[in-house]
Amino acid sequence: MATSWHVASLIFLAVVRSCLGNLQRGAGGPGWRPGAETISFRDEELNIRPTAERHAACGFEVVDAKNVKWTREFMENLSAPLLVTGLLDSWTAAKKWNKKWVKKVLKTFEDIRIHPWNVSNSTDHMSDMNTVSSSPTALKDVVNYFDLWNKKDDKTGAYLEPNAIVHYTKINANDPEFEKHAKTPKEIEAFVSQRQLALNAFGTGHGIHRHYAAWQAQVVGYKSWYLFPPLPKPEGTFWETDPDAGSHLGFPHEEQPILQNSICGYRPLRKLYKDNVQFCVQAPGEVVLIPDFYWHSTCSLDNFSIGAGGFFNTSCKYKEGECADLLKSHGYPRPPKKKASNVRPDRVVTGHGAFGAIPLRDGVLRRVGSMEARPGVDAFFRAFDDHCWTENKEFCMGMAIGDVKGPLLEEVVAEWVLTQPAGPLKGAEFGSLLGYSAMRIAKRLPASSIFYAVEPRYKEDEVKEAVDNFLVWTDMTDTIQYKASLSFEVIDEFKNQPEPMKLDVVSIDHLKDDYMNCLKQVVAADLLRNGSLVLADNIILFSIIDLLQYLRFSGLFTDYRLYYSEAEYDEYHGKPSPRGGLMQLMPDGLVTAIYAGPGKGQVFNSPNAAECAAFKDCGTCLSNLCGWCVQDRSCVPDVQGGSCRQGPRLGVFGDMKCVESAVPPGGWIGPQNAAPHLRRGFIPDAARHGQSAMPQGDRQVTIILQNDMKSVMQVFFMSQADGEILVDEIPGGEGRRHRSEDGNQFRFKVDGKEVHSHTVVAARGNDQIVRVGRPEHSEL
Repeated sequence: MATSWHVASLIFLAVVRSCLGNLQRGAGGPGWRPGAETISFRDEELNIRPTAERHAACGFEVVDAKNVKWTREFMENLSAPLLVTGLLDSWTAAKKWNKKWVKKVLKTFEDIRIHPWNVSNSTDHMSDMNTVSSSPTALKDVVNYFDLWNKKDDKTGAYLEPNAIVHYTKINANDPEFEKHAKTPKEIEAFVSQRQLALNAFGTGHGIHRHYAAWQAQVVGYKSWYLFPPLPKPEGTFWETDPDAGSHLGFPHEEQPILQNSICGYRPLRKLYKDNVQFCVQAPGEVVLIPDFYWHSTCSLDNFSIGAGGFFNTSCKYKEGECADLLKSHGYPRPPKKKASNVRPDRVVTGHGAFGAIPLRDGVLRRVGSMEARPGVDAFFRAFDDHCWTENKEFCMGMAIGDVKGPLLEEVVAEWVLTQPAGPLKGAEFGSLLGYSAMRIAKRLPASSIFYAVEPRYKEDEVKEAVDNFLVWTDMTDTIQYKASLSFEVIDEFKNQPEPMKLDVVSIDHLKDDYMNCLKQVVAADLLRNGSLVLADNIILFSIIDLLQYLRFSGLFTDYRLYYSEAEYDEYHGKPSPRGGLMQLMPDGLVTAIYAGPGKGQVFNSPNAAECAAFKDCGTCLSNLCGWCVQDRSCVPDVQGGSCRQGPRLGVFGDMKCVESAVPPGGWIGPQNAAPHLRRGFIPDAARHGQSAMPQGDRQVTIILQNDMKSVMQVFFMSQADGEILVDEIPGGEGRRHRSEDGNQFRFKVDGKEVHSHTVVAARGNDQIVRVGRPEHSEL
């Protein structure tokens, strides 16, 4: 899988769900919402401390309003967050603003809605309804927000609605409702340009974002805050630095808030974040002042929470050049003048913290034998996979592509290499983490090839130490070169080299919502040549349909293939499981395509109804460009706007996860080849693990056949009958087992020419994989 930490930590958090903060203040019962893991609250959030203790633990300076000289100079020089007491003594809102008032006042606000804020995507909360909210009420019924968003399932105790808030910013500073009960405090009245209202159900809140200086008063309920200063880019941050770009999003969230889809309980892991986070619990009657460009996020600690605040007219935006000067003082370079662009460089990022790289390294080390060992790449894969299956399966998901898709990845690369001119090749993977999939790819490249592993976490000591050990053990220190930079930085580096650079192989495996943007930047930088291989993992698990659509319909690519398989180290092998959330159903897949260039590629439209109807299985149907009608259990053309007679349709215009599939455990299925036969494969070593192992019985043998005339590998299934191996699906083929001394040799005739096996890749129990080819092609 992705060499990012996304799914790894998803599994990790699921394992610790029962012991991290399952008791919620004022709510009772589990604290998870649709599509998210249980919220792991901090103790300070669950158990509100007495005022003095709470203020002592606050990461902000706590000040009494009476002790502040509220001058314009003071406001313009606000450089750190403050928690202010005594500023709301004249407010009556705490008594008046109840559910009845909320329903009354919300009806008077135009264009008010419930905003989900998907912290895993960091996308605009105003337009992210399609990816976050599973609730049909999100765009309506705002007046019943608190009733709906605090409602739970009677059986599971889980909340019925996703993380979402009501946040309204179009209120005039002298709005009558606010003037009546929450008049702008006289101390700051001259500095306030706009008012806003925030309603929060329990455990809801913003993702981390930033904007110009603002203030937020807590009227009802408690709220926790997480703030970061404008961290300097030279120290490894990668958000937008241009104050004129208009972006207030793009903060690279870590695993915990991503998987919870909530900032509540956030415990930073990255050193940069741990060293700079400022945490504080705000009580009713207290005000938080936020300086320009401070990243911040909130979590509601009560079922009924109301905040009211606004923006300051003393922010740097009101003085020409001051915002750039402010950012420069924090270590940012002054932004260059540039034309507006639709490309968001801060969206092409990899990143999640170092979650146990050394423990995983040590698990592999126990199998390798010693730090000085040089077991080679195949022995390393066996050690890594055995550790993940037997000791650390939950954590390994997301750490590596695994022992099913890994061999598939190798076969795809090996087949492509056969079509390339002789000589070394150059490739790159965006999001390599510990290098497992990079090694799978590099293993199949010709001698003296160079493969760049792009992973910003490599600059972290734990990750670097583990990676460096792995490269030595696999003897790949000369082949794989790590770049501890962000994807777009490496793309720019390659683009600006004195000599034009072309990448023969590009693998994309970083943040899932950035796949297409990253590939588009690679294309725009002219880093691909006619014939370059493009690869991407996790396409099925995360339904990364925008990339699939780009590869299929842009006309830039040829030989598009979608292989349907299972997520790595999944003991349920992509079938439904009793686990919850994303882990309940974990089929996965790999997509590959060959870059041709503008005007030279193909458009891969769906086959017609008759051709699609021939596919009787969901995975087979999807991998052959068709759509699967779940309720009808039928395969139909996959066209935009198409539908099934009844029930949902899976395909490239929606979800890609099959609830049931004929793909065997440890196996994969791909599109038909020219024969036409389905491309299939099966790894018995992986299939033996877990809850859905292959039934014992007839031996199933996967033959990888190299036809020396066409130099194309094909994957076939064979079956055993009466002690002989019979050829099923090789065009013009016939054959039977040749009993050699080791009993592992096979001889076949294909198109009248004899070929025989030269390698048994794996043999265990009643399952076997054999590689077949002519003797002169034994290097296969």
